[in-house]
Amino acid sequence: MNTGLLRWIFFATFLLLTLESKAQSTLMPYHLEVKAGQSLLDAIQQLAEDYQIDFAYAPDVLAKKVLEPTSISAPDMESLLRQLLATEAVQYHRVSADRFLLRSLQLRSSDATDQTLSVSGQILDAATGTPMVNVAIALDTMNLGTMTDEQGRFALSLPANLNGNAVWIYHIGYKTKHIPVAKFAGEPLIRLQSDPLPLNEILIVDRLPDLTTSLSDGSISLRHEGIDGLNASTLAGNDILRRVQLLAGVSADDDLSSDIRIRGSNADETLIILDGMPLYKVDHFYGVFSALNSSYLEEVKLYKNVLPIQYGGRTGGMLLMRSADEITTLSGQADLNLLSAALTMDVPLSKQIGVSFSARSSHTNLANSKFFDWVDRDVDNYFDSESLDNRPDILTTNPDFGFSDWNGKLLFRPSQTSRLAVNFFQSKDDYLNTYYNRFGNTRFNQERVVFEEDFRDQQSWQNTGTSLQYSSQLGQDWQFDLEGFYTRYQFEEKLNAALSRTSMALGTQTNSLENKQFNLVENTGARSLLTKTYDDSHKLELGGSWNQYRTEFAIASELDTLLSSERQSFDVQAFANYQWSPAPGLELSAGGRLNYYDQTGGFYLAPRLTANYRLESGFALKGAYSINYQFIRELTHENRLGQSVNLVVLSDDRRFPVGRSNNLMLGANYQIRHWLFDVEFYNKQLANVIDHSSPVPGFGNDPLRPGTRQNYTIFVGEGTVNGVDLTVGWDYPKYQGHLAYTLSKSVNRFPQIQRGAPIPARDDRRHQFKWVNNYRWGRFNFSANYIYSSGRPYYDQRIIQGDRRRDNIRWLPSYQRLDVGVDYKFNIGSMKAKMGLSVFNLTDNANVKYLQFIYSTNSEETNRITNRIIGSQTDLLDRTLNLSFGLEF
Repeated sequence: MNTGLLRWIFFATFLLLTLESKAQSTLMPYHLEVKAGQSLLDAIQQLAEDYQIDFAYAPDVLAKKVLEPTSISAPDMESLLRQLLATEAVQYHRVSADRFLLRSLQLRSSDATDQTLSVSGQILDAATGTPMVNVAIALDTMNLGTMTDEQGRFALSLPANLNGNAVWIYHIGYKTKHIPVAKFAGEPLIRLQSDPLPLNEILIVDRLPDLTTSLSDGSISLRHEGIDGLNASTLAGNDILRRVQLLAGVSADDDLSSDIRIRGSNADETLIILDGMPLYKVDHFYGVFSALNSSYLEEVKLYKNVLPIQYGGRTGGMLLMRSADEITTLSGQADLNLLSAALTMDVPLSKQIGVSFSARSSHTNLANSKFFDWVDRDVDNYFDSESLDNRPDILTTNPDFGFSDWNGKLLFRPSQTSRLAVNFFQSKDDYLNTYYNRFGNTRFNQERVVFEEDFRDQQSWQNTGTSLQYSSQLGQDWQFDLEGFYTRYQFEEKLNAALSRTSMALGTQTNSLENKQFNLVENTGARSLLTKTYDDSHKLELGGSWNQYRTEFAIASELDTLLSSERQSFDVQAFANYQWSPAPGLELSAGGRLNYYDQTGGFYLAPRLTANYRLESGFALKGAYSINYQFIRELTHENRLGQSVNLVVLSDDRRFPVGRSNNLMLGANYQIRHWLFDVEFYNKQLANVIDHSSPVPGFGNDPLRPGTRQNYTIFVGEGTVNGVDLTVGWDYPKYQGHLAYTLSKSVNRFPQIQRGAPIPARDDRRHQFKWVNNYRWGRFNFSANYIYSSGRPYYDQRIIQGDRRRDNIRWLPSYQRLDVGVDYKFNIGSMKAKMGLSVFNLTDNANVKYLQFIYSTNSEETNRITNRIIGSQTDLLDRTLNLSFGLEF
C-alpha cells in the first residue's frame, strides 16, 4: 500500500482518537463550580471564558443576584443554564449554539378577563427589514405584556379604558419605542432602529444575525462571525468570498479564482467595494484564496438585483465590504495553516482614535502540497521518452504561485455623531508555469526524429488602493456621507513556447511563439450621499459621484502588437431615490442615476424600481427592475492557444462601446420557524457584449504551431441570461445549512459569428447546485460542502482541419467537489484558540480549468503520415489536506 496513504491514515486516526478521548472523558462535558458569595454575573463570565460562549445581558441585574455554592454538570449549555437559573428571576434565550441573551422580564400574561382591546402586528428591523424575535412589548403602567415570535409577530389584549397610556417596545441593541395605546392599535407593522449608543450599564448587546436577508434593498448580509465555523471545509481557512460563492446565483466552479460572478455575468461586471475603494481584482492566483483577509472584514453585503442608489457603473451586481467601525479595545487574531499565515490587530490610541491592520502571506506553493495528499498523484512535467505516443495530447501542469496582502485603517471620531476613516489596501501575486519534454519516433524509413518542447508562462499582478470616508449626523433626520478614493491595478504576462524537431535528413528545425499581455488601470473618484428620514417608512436619498480613469493595455505576439491602447476618461453622476410604504406590508422604492461619460459625450439614464409585499403569514412577494451602464469594461481575448485572457479597457464610440444591462427579477420568500424558502426568477438583456478572438481558429498550414496570421477581430454583440435561483435554508440549534440551486441559460449573438446565431457564452453553465452543512457538537464543529456545476463551452482545435468556421463547440466535464472539515475550540489561558483539519476535494475529482493547444506534430508510421495537435490541460485542485491553527488575544 502507498506509504503516504498509510502515514496520513495513521495520523488522522491518532488525531481523531485523541480528540474523541478528550471529548468523551465525561458524559457531562459542561461544568460549573459556584463558590460562596459569587454573583450570577461572575458565573456567567466564567461560562463565557471556559466554553467560548457570548452572552448579552445587563450587568447590574446579574451582579445583584448572589448564588448559593453549588456544582452543576450538564450535557449541553442550555441544560446548564436551566439548572443555574431555576431559582432566579432571569430568562435566557438561545440565539445560536454559542450566543445567549439573558434578561430579567416579569411580564404578566395578557389573558386577563378585563382586557377588551385586541391588537396584533409584526415588528421588523428598520435597516434590514427582517422580522425581530423576542422583542418585549409592555404597557407603561401595568405589569402586562408579551414578546414577538420567530416571525416577529405578536398578539396583545389591552384594557379599553387605558387609551391615554402608552405601549413600550424594546429590545437590547435597539432604540426603545413608546406608542400611545390609541395609535398602537392601528400600527400592525412596526420598525425598530438600531441604537449605536447603548446605555453605559449595558456592556454587551445582542449582535446582529450572522446571515441576514433584506427585502427592502434585496441584499444578503454576511457578518464576520458568520464565517467562523460555518465553513471548516474551506481550504484556506475562513474565506469570506468563498462563503459568498456558496450562495445561489454566484458561480463556485473555479478553484483558481475567488471572483464573484453573478448570474452569468463576468467578474468585471460585479462592482467590488472595500471601505469605499473599488477593486479590480479580488482573488489570488491558483487559489482558493481571495485577496481579502476575512479576519479584517466586519460585514459583506451581496446585491444581485438593484444596487444602492449611490453605487453604479457595473451591469452584474455588487459586493459591498466594510471593516470595523469601532476600535475600542486592544485585540488581535493570528491564523496559521499549511498554506498561509495571517495577523490582524486592533489598537485604540485614545477614545477618539484607533488603528486596525492586517497582513497575510503564502509560505508554500499550493501545487507542491502533495506531501499532504492522502494518495500520491504527482504530476511530473519533465520526462524523456523514446516514443511520441508517450507524450499525451494533453499534458497536465501545476503552476507555482505566491501572494501577499495587507489592509490598514486609521479611525477618528471627533464627536458622537461624526466619523472619519483613512483606509489602505494592497495585494500582490506571482505565478509561474513551466515544463520541458523530450520525445521521439521512428519514421517508416527507420530514420530517428526527436522532438523537444520548452514552455514558460510567467504572470504577476498587483492591486493598490486608499480611501477617505466621512459621515456625520446633521440634526435628527439628516445624514451626510462622503467618500474619496484612489485605486491602481496592474497585470503582466509573458508566455514563451518552443518546439524543435531534429532528424538526420533535415537537421534541427525550431519553431517558437510568444504571447504578451499588459494591463494598467488607475481610478480616482468621490461620491456623496445626503439622506433624509421622515419616519420609519419614508426615506429620501440624494447625491452625486465622479470617476477619473486611466487605462493602458497591450496584446502582442512574437510578430507584432495585436491590440494596444492608452486612454483617459471621466464620468459624472447625479442620483436620487425615494422609499415609502403606502399600505401595511407594502414597500416601494423608485429612483435613478443620470450618467455623463466624456468619451462618448452622452447622457445615460438608469432607473431603479423595487416593490415588496409582506403578509402576516411570513410569506412575501418581491420584484425589482433596473437599467445599468458600464463605462470601464473587461475585454476577453482568446489567444492562439485557446486560452482566454481578460484585460480592463475604457469604453468609447468605436471599438469598445458602453455596456448596458436590463435586469428584471420576480420572486417570493417564505420563513417558518427554522426554515427559509426563497426563489427568484430573473432575466438579463445585455447590450454591447465584446469579445476579441480569431474568426477562424486553427493551425493553418504550419505543421508545428498555431497559425501566425494575426486575424483577430473585436466582436460586438448582445446577450441574454434567463434563470432561477432557489434557496432552502435551515437553522437548528446544532445543525445549520442550505441548499442552493441555479438553473440558467446564457447565450451571446455576434453578427460576424455564424451569422448572428445564438452561441453559448464563455461561462454558460446550465446547472449549479450547492449543499452546505454545518453541525456543532460541544467544542467540535463539523462541516461538509458539495458543489456541482455543468461544464462550460470551449472550441476544440483538435478536430479542425486547417482554417474553418468556429462551429466545433465542445463542453468541458462538469465541476464536482466535496469538502469536509472539523475544528475544535479550546482556551490557552485567557486566549481563545482553535485547531482545524480539512480535506478539499475529498473524492479527488479531476476538475478542468482550461485546455491549451500549442503544437501540431506530424508522425510518419507504417507508410502513413498523421497529424496530431498537442498541448496542456490546466487542472483545478486535486485532493488537498490542510491543518490550521487560530488564536484570538
